[in-house]
Amino acid sequence: MHSPKLLLPVPARAQRYSDIKKGLGRRHSQKLMLLLVLAENMMYLLYPLQAGFAINAIFTG
Repeated sequence: MHSPKLLLPVPARAQRYSDIKKGLGRRHSQKLMLLLVLAENMMYLLYPLQAGFAINAIFTG
């Protein structure tokens, strides 16, 4: 039979994944910030286009 020490409890596994995510976030923080800024700017650029599609859909019924 397996000993209980070999099984990882769910909170310990979740803790490890969060540590990995935090480490990656710290290591690549500048790239992540640039990605977020670029994504936000793309949404600002696409907003008038989406509004135009919505207005056209209202007019066509």
